[in-house]
Amino acid sequence: MKTRLLLLLTPGLCAVSLFAQLTPLNERIAVSATAAPDYVRPHDGMAGLRPAGYIVTPGHHVESGTRDRSIEALTFTKLVGQLAPDLARQKYFPARNAETADLLIVVHWGVSQVYDDPQKDSRMDALKNALPELQAQVRENGMGDAAPMNDIYDSLEWAQDNSRTAFWRNARLLGYVQDLQRFGADNGYQSDREMLLSAELSEERYFVVLMAYDYQAMKKEKRSKLVWTTRLSVRTAGNNFTEALPVLAQAGSQVFGKQVDGLVHAKANLRTGRVTFGEMKVLGVVEAPPVPGN
Repeated sequence: MKTRLLLLLTPGLCAVSLFAQLTPLNERIAVSATAAPDYVRPHDGMAGLRPAGYIVTPGHHVESGTRDRSIEALTFTKLVGQLAPDLARQKYFPARNAETADLLIVVHWGVSQVYDDPQKDSRMDALKNALPELQAQVRENGMGDAAPMNDIYDSLEWAQDNSRTAFWRNARLLGYVQDLQRFGADNGYQSDREMLLSAELSEERYFVVLMAYDYQAMKKEKRSKLVWTTRLSVRTAGNNFTEALPVLAQAGSQVFGKQVDGLVHAKANLRTGRVTFGEMKVLGVVEAPPVPGN
């Protein structure tokens, strides 16, 4: 049975205050933006893009493997509050009511999970000892017991499989797959671009993923039609989610609802701000759309 999610409506942005001073975060934001081929925003002549109304619902929240107070304290209301002003830059605004909403935006957020074998060093030491022991047995008896060494190889392979699984799961989640395939070298050596992407995926990353569905199609035709997805991430090392979130939203402000060829990196500058919202209203429930990256 599919999980049912609480559907929330943000009634309106009451106040937005942005300070002029910019503080460098000393990081690069990875940005992936895709849109359905048939998704076209209508224009109102000289006024540009026609405003589109949205409602929001929380998606999957992935917690860090270690305690992270900067993300533990974040409520979904605060998360939406940071995203709303930058969604508005592409003329996406909170719908006045669910009946007229154009989009249902599912927001996934958290920390990507990497696998680091905690016993790698001890296994490698055991392997170094097992090989001479096997060789000594062969010299003395003409044969030896390779089972201990094979067990170590099996455990190392199991750990490598877990690492690869986590790597590609994060690549799908954060929007790296296309570039990894595009810049992967055929001669067995990694290209500089592939090495950079692999290094980024080897570390935990804060992420926000927005998946926008055609809400009218969902209501009338009872089907989930994904129209655009924006994936934003930055490494956790040396940062915290509270400071990173407005930077992620700012990077997304240029690409929400758009198709961008491949993964791009945006210069990270922290713009301190304050957003005040009206009371959140519960409108109903909807079936959970697919997990991001699947």
